[in-house]
Amino acid sequence: MTRRMISTDLSVIIPMRNLEQEIAGIMRSAADQVSGLNVEFIVVDMGSSDRGILEALSVIKESKLTGYVVQNGKGTIGAAFNTGIYKASGEYITFLFPRRLYRDFIVGYYQDAKDTNGDIVYGIPAGERFICGTGPASVRNGSEVLLDLLRAEQTIDIGAVMLKRSFLLDQHVLFTEDCSFGYSEEFIMSALLRTRNAVKSNTLLIRDKVYQVKGKAIKPTGAQYMERVEALKRVYDAVLLHHKSNTKLIHCFVQEKLPDAVLSCVDTLLDEGMGYNAVRGILRVNGYEELLCTGKQTGRRLRKRVHIWKVLPWMYKSRSQS
Repeated sequence: MTRRMISTDLSVIIPMRNLEQEIAGIMRSAADQVSGLNVEFIVVDMGSSDRGILEALSVIKESKLTGYVVQNGKGTIGAAFNTGIYKASGEYITFLFPRRLYRDFIVGYYQDAKDTNGDIVYGIPAGERFICGTGPASVRNGSEVLLDLLRAEQTIDIGAVMLKRSFLLDQHVLFTEDCSFGYSEEFIMSALLRTRNAVKSNTLLIRDKVYQVKGKAIKPTGAQYMERVEALKRVYDAVLLHHKSNTKLIHCFVQEKLPDAVLSCVDTLLDEGMGYNAVRGILRVNGYEELLCTGKQTGRRLRKRVHIWKVLPWMYKSRSQS
């Protein structure tokens, strides 16, 4: 019997680059959390120059796991995740971010997914200002969940979601492979736009500080913030395609999300030492000036910042300086 003929409940996709010292612990920890499930582990190597591939293969063999390592070359994490999605055979998939791991959520998520026939299952990390609930999972239209995301009423971490693989493939929801910043936000929003079965799990999400890869987060550059603006523009196009009558969603994007993303780009470029005229030139060339719209959905502070930038740019201060 081939691997594809065996029923697989879940595929766990792990991107890896030079994690020789950490990958074994990450995989063993995840394996300990999937008791009772038929799980495959797909490690997608992103051009490692160390012995990480051999370490991953050793864990698979020694722990008798179902899984394999795919060499994907030096590309983005989004490209690695797409490879994992295509290679997966599980009914559901989940992603493990080595630098942002959560523990003890997989079984709870999977049970909620099966109980609700959910397309995407998500939770709220403990320790944030959001408090996890108790009781059964709740099912909502994805556009309603997206509206909450745009209003900053909740967050969804790509490192703690579970998705039905057939849903992703049928709806053509994949990562944008040439995007290195904003790719996960775009992916989650794109999935939410295409489902009526978004499931909020009450499974507690706790960061795994033992096995997650240590190191300081690298601050995104102005160029990367422009990538995020482009990602959000693609999501907005999908909003107009799939939810053209949802005025609340459209207005939230136009009057809150997009202008805020553009000003985040402005803030970073100014912090990098670029002059006001140069920043305005970049916005003009990329068509971002027209995204600085405000209205009833715009928060008071954001409206004020947009006004200052448009009318008195030399008086504008980045959020790190104000």
